[in-house]
Amino acid sequence: MHYWSANHEQVLQDLNSNENGLTETEVSQRLQKYGKNILKKEKVKSPLKIFLLQFKSFLVLLLIAASIISYFIGNALDTLIILAIVVFNAIVGFVQEFKAEKAIEMLKKMTVLRTVVIRYRRKIEIDAENLVPGDIVVLEEGSKVPADCRIISQENLETDESSLTGESHPVSKNTEIYEDNTIIADRKNSLFAGTSVVRGRCKAVVVNTGMQTELGKIAKQIQVESPPTPLQQYLDDFGKKVIVATLIAVGVIFAINYFFEAKDLVDTFLTSVSLAVAAVPEGLPAIVTLTSAVGVKRMIARKTLIRRLSAIEALGSTTVIATDKTGTLTENKMTVLDVYSSEKISDIKECKDEMLFRIGLLCNNAELDSGDPTERALVISAKEFGLDIDEERKFYSRIKEIPFESAKKRMTVICKKEGKYFSFMKGAPDIIINFCDRIQIDGKIINITEENRKKIIEAVDKMASQALRVLGFAYKEGEKNPEQDLIFVGLQGIMDPDRPEVKYAIRKCKEAGIRVIMITGDHTLTAKAIAEKIEMNVNGVMTGKELNQMDDATFDQAVSKINIFARIEPSHKLKIVQKLREKGEIVAVTGDGVNDAPALKNSNIGVAMGIRGTDVAKEASDIIITDDNFATIVSAVEEGRRIFSNIRKFVDYLLTNNFGEVLLVLVASLLFLPLPVTAIQLLWINFLTDGFPALALGLDPAQKNIMIGKRKNRKIIDKKMVIGITQTGILMAIGLLYLFQSNLNDGLVKAQTIAFTGLALFQFIRLHVIESESKMKIWSNKYLLLAIVASVLLQLSVLYTPLSIYFNTIQLGLIDWQNILIVLFILGTLNYILSKITSRLTAE
Repeated sequence: MHYWSANHEQVLQDLNSNENGLTETEVSQRLQKYGKNILKKEKVKSPLKIFLLQFKSFLVLLLIAASIISYFIGNALDTLIILAIVVFNAIVGFVQEFKAEKAIEMLKKMTVLRTVVIRYRRKIEIDAENLVPGDIVVLEEGSKVPADCRIISQENLETDESSLTGESHPVSKNTEIYEDNTIIADRKNSLFAGTSVVRGRCKAVVVNTGMQTELGKIAKQIQVESPPTPLQQYLDDFGKKVIVATLIAVGVIFAINYFFEAKDLVDTFLTSVSLAVAAVPEGLPAIVTLTSAVGVKRMIARKTLIRRLSAIEALGSTTVIATDKTGTLTENKMTVLDVYSSEKISDIKECKDEMLFRIGLLCNNAELDSGDPTERALVISAKEFGLDIDEERKFYSRIKEIPFESAKKRMTVICKKEGKYFSFMKGAPDIIINFCDRIQIDGKIINITEENRKKIIEAVDKMASQALRVLGFAYKEGEKNPEQDLIFVGLQGIMDPDRPEVKYAIRKCKEAGIRVIMITGDHTLTAKAIAEKIEMNVNGVMTGKELNQMDDATFDQAVSKINIFARIEPSHKLKIVQKLREKGEIVAVTGDGVNDAPALKNSNIGVAMGIRGTDVAKEASDIIITDDNFATIVSAVEEGRRIFSNIRKFVDYLLTNNFGEVLLVLVASLLFLPLPVTAIQLLWINFLTDGFPALALGLDPAQKNIMIGKRKNRKIIDKKMVIGITQTGILMAIGLLYLFQSNLNDGLVKAQTIAFTGLALFQFIRLHVIESESKMKIWSNKYLLLAIVASVLLQLSVLYTPLSIYFNTIQLGLIDWQNILIVLFILGTLNYILSKITSRLTAE
């Protein structure tokens, strides 16, 4: 038996309780059986364990191995650089993950409160953590619901469940019985931990506490690690491929030089190991961290707070955004959008019927900034019309109130002004019409006809089809029989309006090939109306109840096609997100409520709202939109794409240089030539290419067309890049071998110095080609220009200063420079032409 599908007497009997409350002995026994009414969390990882887990990446382990090798071959500088990069990344990751451990703690705080309970036939106030199943609680307006409860009795009870179900309107409660398969949002006889009472009062029996509540189930669902981002997965695989390829190439070079050419064992080993170290892209984690950190700084200015560095890159790869409705696509502020008076539908400014707004203001217990959201909307509409709220309520002093009841669906007040009495009524239009025998049209009062009633019903239907919550308004002079012979005045249609900027954001998502899905606990009509207003691709609406009745195959098809899911429970939202990820989508989830936390945690990228967002949602997220503006996510996507693009440039630049170096030494070995560069020279080149220029690439601005086209399954290294790296590496090897061999007659040291210098300078020619492929100019990035200048000066320092002794170089003359520059110009021109041909052949 479910507690919502039985009457309260059966529930009390099943819990071995009664309306007089539990005895002290029973409470003690149940506390031992069920535990305290708190949310437990899994065993927390120690700070040391969290820190050590930052080193589990294969690429990080590879870099540590490279640093150890560098140390033993006498290159302490390279060792320090690599270890600094690794430790820096570990510290950043540690800080972010340590913060995420607070998510369950936030959930736990939500249930630490005081509540009124009936025990041993008397009312007492206790800490909510001491509640047990079977306890009888008494709640009233403003109370936080301390546990999941079944209502025993209630008076005008309404609760705010938006943080749990996404329902934007207060929910009217009752004591009726519902079917077993009724979803949470429709269990009107139940109260849920973490929600609050906004109107009325009730007595209820506690049915579930702690981790057994709906809130507790959410706590269990977010006790999982966030899935790795696409880039994190890629870097791990990439590191494994790099080490395999490098070991094969280095092994061949070592074998040729030692076994076939009988070169010195130590020199051959040092060169081979140096080449291996040079081939390891130790700058890759640094560039990811740097570009992400710069992205964080930029996004703060765009009102976006990044909690996990890798998250901003993942957002750039997003293919689906699963968003909630209330407070994200809408303003989460009930507003009167349309009114009906004198048999015309119009907006507030066009309406001329003052009485319509006076009734809404006076038959009302809310203030401008407090009270029931629907009633507040009526107060605001009266003010927008031009009524003075304080003056109206002062002159029309209330004498009596007949409060709203869910069964009657109306509220009536009697007011007095200057000795005259007035009755004002508001409520469901079909109910209000039945109490009216007259109607006010253009200021004139006439007897109401069937034609008038028909027009009113048509207006109600039209407004309701736009997902407006429609209320009717009527009045009469006199205090006798206040609910008879009234004058019908009109209707007010209330709705949580869409944010005006969201339509533009949706359009940008379409251009970027990003599918937007609405997942909400609100009603289907409301969800569909909002979706149509913001120009979403609707493709049908599906409810949580329908999802419950689907088999896996049907559910799979629904997730692929349907873009609006309404009346959804937290478990449904999580299931939808997981299914999308199974289908290979990169899923971003936006949300602000407790109900959004599991999906935020289990998505590729969780985006929480900063203003309306609960602490739970924020702590479960990767990104927080500080202005609660869905449109801000477009800026975040653009920044993510910029980072992804810059990472591709860096990888292209780095791998081209590394491949060229390996190919240069390999071809020289196959031709039985002396090594064109020494071990220390290889490590120096590695320092230059992985240094300032490569890092500066990460600061490139975004391309103009970066938000056009889908990014699903976009790889960092694609076919075009592989071809570019291959042809460039071959050009490098041929050109530099030519320089090396043509100068061998002047001595090995000079030939190596020329090849070494040519290798260093070619890196910067490659930079120009890479930038031109993305339609960027080198001078558009001042940091890149400064990095090139710094690198050139550093290279000159090992030729023309005492440092040359350590690098085994000599000073080059003008003729030498002339020869180097001519060869580099030819190589650069050929590389540019080939890159253009490759771009055309591989164009999507």
